Amino acid sequence: THLPHDIEETTVSKPMFEIIIDEAHLEEGQVILEDALTLPGQKMVRNFSNASLEGFDILSPKMIFEISMTDEAEQGLGVLNAKVIFSGLTKAFDLENPKLLIEAKFPSLNVDVIKSYLGENSPAADLEGVLSLDINCESDFSDLLEFSGALDFADTISSSFVFREISFPSGDATIAYLLRFGQDDVSIDQLDIKMGGLALNGQALLQGLSREPVLKNTALDGDLSLVELIPFVPWARLGEHSEFVRDMLEGGGRIIIERATLPEFNLIEPFDFEPVLSGLKVTARLSEFSIKPFEALPPFEDIETSIKIENKRLNIKEFSGRLGQTKLP
Repeated sequence: THLPHDIEETTVSKPMFEIIIDEAHLEEGQVILEDALTLPGQKMVRNFSNASLEGFDILSPKMIFEISMTDEAEQGLGVLNAKVIFSGLTKAFDLENPKLLIEAKFPSLNVDVIKSYLGENSPAADLEGVLSLDINCESDFSDLLEFSGALDFADTISSSFVFREISFPSGDATIAYLLRFGQDDVSIDQLDIKMGGLALNGQALLQGLSREPVLKNTALDGDLSLVELIPFVPWARLGEHSEFVRDMLEGGGRIIIERATLPEFNLIEPFDFEPVLSGLKVTARLSEFSIKPFEALPPFEDIETSIKIENKRLNIKEFSGRLGQTKLP
């Protein structure tokens, strides 16, 4: 015997249904993260309290999770607020063009957390204080991972370098960044640094993360206030020339860096100024600055000039300015 045609089709067809959880909540939880970032020979454990998780449209093609938790350790991560968006789940529970987007905010990140991953020779080794960090992470589950965001370091100081002379209004010492992580390298596509009247933009390539990290292809441009550069100059290394350079910077004006490139250097080895200065190449313009080369002569004011630095040689061209006033004895 055979079933009628319409009944037979109904019997053998597969029922299709969709499961979506509109909302899910978890409150007052505790989260323990172990080896979130692996350090050689160290076991990192982070304890988060007051953890809360809210999920929306779970098991749908676009799922959203909102996370909040607190690391209460004295040298910890502080408060973490994050939003996670995952898309690409089909109704048949397969993955199709999956994409992960994470937006995380650390408003009170202790700088010691970052220092532990940078090594003793890092320029940040002497920093103290609190950072505010925003991270946006995007991945399509290929070999490439993209990070972007901003870092506010207005509430940090250095205990042993000239940075301790500087204080910034909140929000006026920031770094905006765009990083692309490969299997063993990081492409620094954007690194925009702003500190008061100083603005510096850079790109670089960091290779050999799992071995000996080397920074190469570093290129910079920027607009810098000469007066605000004073705390960043390594005066002790300038020796007998330090007074002349300081007088020049105190005269005011700006330096516009059209392009500067640095030689590659190993981040594991102690930082050495000499090879960096030897390989430094700079094309820049100086404007509205003053200088008094000799005590008996009036100062040169409103100077406009172009400079080029290469092979530790300084070339000056298109020099213009005017003589200032001087007092007769």
